[in-house]
Amino acid sequence: MTTPARLWAERKRNEREQAQTRAAIESADAKAVTELTTTATGFESLCMNLEQDLVLLSGKSLEEKAALKSERFKVYMAHVIEYMNQGEVYANPVLVEMMIWCFDLLMAKHPAGNAVLFEKLAMQCVDEGQKLPARFTSKNIATFVADSVMQWALQQVKLKHSPDPLFTKVFNALPTWTVPQAVLMKYHKLAGQLATDKGEWEAAFVQLTKADLLSTPKHPAKVTTLKKQVVKELEKQGIPLPSVDNDSKEADTE
Repeated sequence: MTTPARLWAERKRNEREQAQTRAAIESADAKAVTELTTTATGFESLCMNLEQDLVLLSGKSLEEKAALKSERFKVYMAHVIEYMNQGEVYANPVLVEMMIWCFDLLMAKHPAGNAVLFEKLAMQCVDEGQKLPARFTSKNIATFVADSVMQWALQQVKLKHSPDPLFTKVFNALPTWTVPQAVLMKYHKLAGQLATDKGEWEAAFVQLTKADLLSTPKHPAKVTTLKKQVVKELEKQGIPLPSVDNDSKEADTE
């Protein structure tokens, strides 16, 4: 039987664990955080502390957010690394939030941003079917990752940098993910643009045509002009237009 005294003792124990975890986080003691979160109550305490940090982030400037995230990121990642090494799968909001933070730091061009680490965290989240935080009301985890990588890839292209290998790895994974048709269209379009830049005319034609097939009035591909340029180049070189499979029926049209 659970007595009032036992409930009081349990509450006090949970409060102590949460305070210890908070102290470890604020002192950037990654080892202590890992040790404190090996139990169910310890993991719950870590999640509660993460919620506190999310509240701290609200209202701060982009620079302040990046600074706090980079500081806390190292500590929370100690738990994430331990979780990934154990191989046990369960709903883990810390893993998901660190994937989001890693992307935010990457887009902010912060030294803590790391495309390789983001890819590892993102693929883990998608493979495990993790759920996004409640503030993301209209996306599943796969769509969030695909949209995020597209946003970063466009940033890299604008900076005259290659978005690979991250862009191509996600592009190749999309057929197995549940994402809206508009997401597939954007990936085919950018793949076509990248192939055009490299003078890979046949590949460019295929990708731009697929983008065109996935185009809708709500989400137009807008590849007509570029595709005409590619066709003109193929005709000039005497290369027949490649055949293109219409895979739009496989896409989620939401």
